[in-house]
Amino acid sequence: MTGENPVFVLFDLFGRPLVTQTLTGFDTPIDTKRLPAGMYGWQMRYRGVVAQAGKVVKR
Repeated sequence: MTGENPVFVLFDLFGRPLVTQTLTGFDTPIDTKRLPAGMYGWQMRYRGVVAQAGKVVKR
């Protein structure tokens, strides 16, 4: 990479961003301890463009 790291964003089901974390490596932890159980959407953005997206369930 050229010094620009991807950004991970976790959303609620209404599309509101809840967690935003710059990814500095393959094992960058994402703190979700304060979030209740449920379904969330996520995006990985690189240079402002969505590179990957999906859904995750927290139990």
